[in-house]
Amino acid sequence: MDLRLPTDLTRRTEPTSAKRAQVEQDVLRAVDTLLQDGVRWSELSIERIATTAGISRTAFYFYFKDKREVLMRLLEEVGREIYEQSTWLNTTGEGGGGRDMLVAAMRSVHVIYEQHGALLQAVVEVSAVDETIAEVYQAILNSLVTAAVARMTELEAAGEASPITPMEATARALVAMTERAFYTWRIRGEEITPEHADVLAEIWVRSVYGAA
Repeated sequence: MDLRLPTDLTRRTEPTSAKRAQVEQDVLRAVDTLLQDGVRWSELSIERIATTAGISRTAFYFYFKDKREVLMRLLEEVGREIYEQSTWLNTTGEGGGGRDMLVAAMRSVHVIYEQHGALLQAVVEVSAVDETIAEVYQAILNSLVTAAVARMTELEAAGEASPITPMEATARALVAMTERAFYTWRIRGEEITPEHADVLAEIWVRSVYGAA
């Protein structure tokens, strides 16, 4: 299953040259780095983004309409990374060992949140006032829910999972819990460790496979 996003909102349609692709990546990395360094999204100016990326302010507008477009592009990248690293969700026909795969997937998501937590925090905050950013973010979460439903359906049919009812509501609750837990730990200033990921994984395991 592929991660489905509203591509009309997140991607340009014109051809991309090698130079353009490199400059755009430099801008994306600059914003991600600045956020991780503690610069708040509301205080992040185009001038500072351009300087960090090694281009002029005028050049920035040749590649991006505004910093909101940069945020959408970054969100799409990180959303795909989360999906790809959540191997328990997007691997089918694996049979036994699913519990261990689920724990490993949650630890991988933890690593992504360590690397891009400031970006995801900014996305949540901007989503409260920007409907388009909120739509892209919700599309990512919905894709994870859809993948979780497909995986749980497969496991239940194979007799490897406990009966899960209602299926979609359970998947949506688990995805929402995971997203909100990482966000809350971050804004509270907690150091997010692999043990945090293991706590979330255990809740997933008990919800899908039942108590050991």
